[in-house]
Amino acid sequence: MLYKTKVHDGEAYVFYMDIRAGGKMYDEFVRRAIEDHVKYIRGRVSKIHEEEWKVYVKR
Repeated sequence: MLYKTKVHDGEAYVFYMDIRAGGKMYDEFVRRAIEDHVKYIRGRVSKIHEEEWKVYVKR
């Protein structure tokens, strides 16, 4: 959510294995993030590399 406020044209991705409530109102926070076009992808990241100013993520 913080990234989306700083970089308006950027795409935010969250890779997760299991989403758990970490505190009060956390479920509401995750729901709002999904509605605000943050992409939640179930899976682990296996490799990250950069080529010509682009970042590639392999899962």
